Amino acid sequence: MATTNIATDIQNITGVTTANAGFITSAQKFVASKIPKDLLSFAKVKSGDIDNGNHNNDKLSTSKITDVVRNGYLCTKITVEQAAFANDSASLQKSTEKFPTYTIIGDSAGAKLQIHPTPTNSQVANYYFIDPTTIDDDTVLMSAVIYHAVSNEYTKLASTTVPSFSSISAPTTPTLTSNSISFNETAPTYFKPTLVLTGDISITDLSVTSVAPNTPTLQSNSITFSTTAPTFTPPAMGSLDFADTEDLITNEEDSEMLSARISEINAKISEYSARIQESQAVFNKENTEYQAQLQKSIEDARLASQDDVQALQKYSNDISVYQNNINKEVQEYSQNTEKEIQLFSAKRNTELQKYQSDIQNELNEFNKENVAYQALLQKSIEDARLSSQDDVQKIQNYSSEIQEYQTQVNEELQKFASNLQKSQFYSTESKKYYDWSVNEVTLYIQNNSDILKATLAQQSRR
Repeated sequence: MATTNIATDIQNITGVTTANAGFITSAQKFVASKIPKDLLSFAKVKSGDIDNGNHNNDKLSTSKITDVVRNGYLCTKITVEQAAFANDSASLQKSTEKFPTYTIIGDSAGAKLQIHPTPTNSQVANYYFIDPTTIDDDTVLMSAVIYHAVSNEYTKLASTTVPSFSSISAPTTPTLTSNSISFNETAPTYFKPTLVLTGDISITDLSVTSVAPNTPTLQSNSITFSTTAPTFTPPAMGSLDFADTEDLITNEEDSEMLSARISEINAKISEYSARIQESQAVFNKENTEYQAQLQKSIEDARLASQDDVQALQKYSNDISVYQNNINKEVQEYSQNTEKEIQLFSAKRNTELQKYQSDIQNELNEFNKENVAYQALLQKSIEDARLSSQDDVQKIQNYSSEIQEYQTQVNEELQKFASNLQKSQFYSTESKKYYDWSVNEVTLYIQNNSDILKATLAQQSRR
């Protein structure tokens, strides 16, 4: 699939010479994994033919399977426990050529596909799955892929530009031969300050307190409604590893991975928020389908039993309240989490700014002491000039070395400050573009879910 335009946009945004192909592939997989498969019909790909010869050994290349078709007839998915009935000729649940079924056995990484009845050489089967590489230059999700890949590029740049402070040794005080000259002052030394970070952020999993209402029991035997109401299932929060962030600076005297680590942790938190939005979108979609079925049952019940009508109408209201409560809890959790992240980022930025300020203060103190030291050194040079030309030469050389030492310290600190600012900029850009990619995916899910809801509502009125 063509990703030339995607690669060009990544290069224009980040300034890299060549866009990392692995980052583009990772971004495509990220986008595909966050969107319900029903909303990715354009990315469907057909598998090869499955016949009697390769049926049992066919391995699914992806967990994003959408449809299975046998000899032109759409297969219904059944559970592993139902597979025995599907192949039992005495069972009412036996699968037929016109009403075939399929079962997926095993995990998504190496699952086997079983189709009932078993495909033959004349009646082959195929499955359709979501291919992430189809999310390319020609899709509406192109921006989401670009933003996610750009985020990874900036994270890499942040890791490579975070500086380390090189130790520079002060020159050794010369030994003078003249007994009449005394100069034993110690040259000033630059002391790098210690970075002190406050406690780490703690983000807990979303805990939903709302409980779905129970399905009502209908009096009329002519009305059947046993569909289970959808349940909102929040995702689990991954572990946030802060163990090495402070150690990289205070103990190892190396801040090289600090910004990259913080960026990685922020990315995990943002990804968790995106997964919550995805779970919410899936719940709302399933609830819309459920409501359509419920409205049909209410209409059927209206002709048979007024009591059943009232029971179903009350149940419909309860379901609506349940959905509103779920959306409210997710929104409150997202707002609280965002506040926690902003507070944490503000604290860390303040501490890093203080660290830079301490570095500048130490440099000012070093320069101040060096001025006084140079004055004493010049006085000793004048005294030595009257007694020993050798001592004069030694002290003059030492003076030059001290000036070079001061220059090296200033250059090292300027380089350190410049690279630190670059690294912080790249980390900020990485999080910004990651958030943009998540927003693109969320907006796509919301827009297409609304279209799906409208379609279902229109079908329910027919």
